[in-house]
Amino acid sequence: NKTVTKAQTSDQWALPPALQGAIKAHTQSTKERFASPLNFSASSGAYWTPFERDQLFGGQWDAYQTQWAGSSTATPTFEPAQVHKAIKHAIESAKATEDIPVLTTMVIPATSETNNPGYFNLIRSNATYCNPVLRVPASKFRFTTPPQYMQADQTTSKPPWDVLILEVSNEAGRRHYLPNRTLQHVADYRNSILQALNQYLPIDKRLTSAAITQAACTATSYTSPNTKAP
Repeated sequence: NKTVTKAQTSDQWALPPALQGAIKAHTQSTKERFASPLNFSASSGAYWTPFERDQLFGGQWDAYQTQWAGSSTATPTFEPAQVHKAIKHAIESAKATEDIPVLTTMVIPATSETNNPGYFNLIRSNATYCNPVLRVPASKFRFTTPPQYMQADQTTSKPPWDVLILEVSNEAGRRHYLPNRTLQHVADYRNSILQALNQYLPIDKRLTSAAITQAACTATSYTSPNTKAP
């Protein structure tokens, strides 16, 4: 494994397949808001790319041209301004309609408050729509880079910051895609993510449930209103 540097373009980073599978199994996601012909998941029904030419390869052009609807994953370019833009668009999409289900699962840097243009404040001020699922320490998270199917051996890279998995949804989205959410359901989801991430870590370096539960509160300390007790 190697550490990702800022010089590398995050457009080439992809969620590892096991993590994609865990998220999709929980959220019924069928779309990727930020991908490319080289790193989109084959199980996704649709993906969006920042390059108009990628439409030749089946991609949709420009994730920001329309409001986001349905259940999707979003791993934006990891520059703070781009992360802020993506979170804002996800929230605006969730607010735009009460009838169309919206659930966007975002995988974003959990950088310090001083190193971003306020997207943690944006999340906190829209707590009705934003639910931080968990925060994973940088040493325990892996992206696949480059796309695993371009070489015989899959290469994984760890980011230079912790990673936050965030759900942005409206009430219709929660009813449609997460109809049975309880505290136990959330715990099971976190555990499935843990198991997925551990597939890419050495046995002696694997993530524990205590680590992700504790880390989840370090930068997003508010309680999500989207979680109900059993």
